[in-house]
Amino acid sequence: MKLGSNAVINQDFLQTDAAINPGNSGGPLLDTRGRVVGINTAIATTSGTGSGVGFSIPSRLVQRIIDDLLRHGRVRRAYLGVVLDSNFTTEEARQLRLDRKRGARVVSVAKGTPAARASLQANDVVTEFQQKPVLDFDHLINLVSLQPIGSTVTLGVWRSGQRLQVRVSLSDRNVIDAAPDGR
Repeated sequence: MKLGSNAVINQDFLQTDAAINPGNSGGPLLDTRGRVVGINTAIATTSGTGSGVGFSIPSRLVQRIIDDLLRHGRVRRAYLGVVLDSNFTTEEARQLRLDRKRGARVVSVAKGTPAARASLQANDVVTEFQQKPVLDFDHLINLVSLQPIGSTVTLGVWRSGQRLQVRVSLSDRNVIDAAPDGR
């Protein structure tokens, strides 16, 4: 989650004007019918009080985590196998011949990962995920991690001034991390 000019860049949180006071994190965010729609997590405030812009984790994500814990004893996340540039600038986008800064620039690709098998390369810029725009590196990480393990996704990639479509079969991050030499 990033804040700037009172705008939420990362849309994976629910934004609320409900007060979130110290000690309220982890409590439910309810809709007008009393249904849980999120878990209160953080607040952006200038006054240091519970008033301001509150953020909650959507209940669909919470339910997925609960399901993973019950089925597997751990949270399972899909994995691409790239290091992304967290400071991708407009100037870097121009150098890569993009018309504007968008997407997530790949810094490196780990051996033996889904990204390596799909031939992703350093300096590729992932601009689309399943035909939807990728805003930045955080957005891509969230999109990937919410996919089912083993699913195949299509990435829109900008490489050397050309648009490409790359299909990638996502793996379980925990399995790759536990493998010797990342294989």
